[in-house]
Amino acid sequence: MTYTRGSPRFQLTVSKFLRLDEKWKHFGMISLTHLHSASLWLSLVIECLILLLGTIENILNVLICMSRKPTFQKSPCSHYFLTMAIMNNLQMLHGLSHRILSSGSSVDAILTSLVYCKRRQCLIMSVLFMRHTLSCIATISQFFANARQAPYR
Repeated sequence: MTYTRGSPRFQLTVSKFLRLDEKWKHFGMISLTHLHSASLWLSLVIECLILLLGTIENILNVLICMSRKPTFQKSPCSHYFLTMAIMNNLQMLHGLSHRILSSGSSVDAILTSLVYCKRRQCLIMSVLFMRHTLSCIATISQFFANARQAPYR
């Protein structure tokens, strides 16, 4: 059975729904408030965990690339990977620390300082570009180092 907009049954159904909505309005608002605060808290905890584990990972990558083992010193790719690990750490610290601070408190530095906003955007984009460039250079370098033909080595 379908109801058209002008029919009395449709208006009766809509008015019943609106009264039901008014009756449970307070319960729904409390539930949404708790859900919102729980999601903010969960995102803050996850962001802190990502920042902590990512920083540890990048520090370990830097230590491995700087190790004195001859296999890492002879490989030209180790320098690219070392620089890439430093760039990853820089981007993670700069990008996630701002996000954690702005979601943990109500102050957003991007909205208050135009200089910080532009500097942050420029730094994040340049680091992102450098990471991808270093990855491509390391791949090309490894290809030429492992080539079977002598002129490519």
